[in-house]
Amino acid sequence: MKAKLFLLVFAGCAFLAAAQPVVQVDWVEGVVERMVGSAWRAVDIGDSFGTDTTLRLAKGANAELTSGGVHVRLLAPGTYKLADAFAKAKGGSPASDAAAKIAKLAGKGDYNLVTSTTAGVRGDLQSGAPPASLQWDEGLDPASAGSGGSDGTDEDPYSPVIALFSQGNYQQATKSARDLRLSAAPQASFRSAYWEAASFFAQGLALPAIRTLEKAEPDPAAPEYRAADFLAARIWMELSEWEKALASLNRYGAPDAPLGDRQASLLLASVCYDSLKKKADSRKALEAARDLDPSSDLGKEAAARLGK
Repeated sequence: MKAKLFLLVFAGCAFLAAAQPVVQVDWVEGVVERMVGSAWRAVDIGDSFGTDTTLRLAKGANAELTSGGVHVRLLAPGTYKLADAFAKAKGGSPASDAAAKIAKLAGKGDYNLVTSTTAGVRGDLQSGAPPASLQWDEGLDPASAGSGGSDGTDEDPYSPVIALFSQGNYQQATKSARDLRLSAAPQASFRSAYWEAASFFAQGLALPAIRTLEKAEPDPAAPEYRAADFLAARIWMELSEWEKALASLNRYGAPDAPLGDRQASLLLASVCYDSLKKKADSRKALEAARDLDPSSDLGKEAAARLGK
């Protein structure tokens, strides 16, 4: 009887262990550890464990984790119970939803992040429902991105990466862009970094995306030069780094930028100002966006936001 009872208990424990959601470690920077028994063990990219795990981050460390399509980003030193972090990550984020809507109106595609959260001492929580599909066009037509090929000219080496990105094969696009970055001449590495970062971000991986962009030396001659500021702004907003997002938006919406880009920059800036509790600055940005072209979709969106 005791043997049967033991077997039943063992089987029940095994079932519960198998049913427990698995956490995948997508990104680690600095010293990140998890509690195993009474000891702390190092956590590396590619590790996996249950949501009942407790993590500890040292000063300067950060981590990005995924479980069941939900992303959790740990950005501040401290101890985290992952079950609580993932539970909180399922809430909504008006700022993230607004940014996605504005990007779509600006012609940047129907792009929205998978459900995510920014967890840390600030307590910022960001999330949204996982999209049915991921698309993002930064204004560079993949079909015309190459410099030739069929007419005898050299084909743009980035055409295959752009094609993979356009097809939604973001993991392979990330790898191909990284391979090009590691083998490219210094003046070409910026383009590689851009597509690697964009592919990371399309998978919901904001931390490796922004780190990749930060390490790249900007190249004003690259076709992705201005798009990189828009990408950086979206990533910083996802990470609740509003001031950094504003800096990127100021560059993207410079006075010599196309009118639509300036409107999009001002609308996104208003979202940042709202998050910083700077209502007067937010209203000023919305008024400027509306006045640039009241009849455009972005102008109408600015007017609608002013009326709220």
